[in-house]
Amino acid sequence: MDLKTDRNAGLLPRANGTPPPEVPLSDVDLGSLEFWGRDDDFRDGAFATLRREARSRSGRRSNCRDSPAAPDIGH
Repeated sequence: MDLKTDRNAGLLPRANGTPPPEVPLSDVDLGSLEFWGRDDDFRDGAFATLRREARSRSGRRSNCRDSPAAPDIGH
């Protein structure tokens, strides 16, 4: 079961399979206190946007040297 938090009620069940709302990349500012004060659904949508945008820009999942997705650099 997917769970979300609510400051007043602790952990609440989230509707199974319900995607988070679409949040434009321009609305995501992790350095802003306002961002962290938004509700869980908004933040879930923001992180979904960041994951989606990161994949579309890099074309691969990770740049870690030990990652299976990392290029072979001859070590």
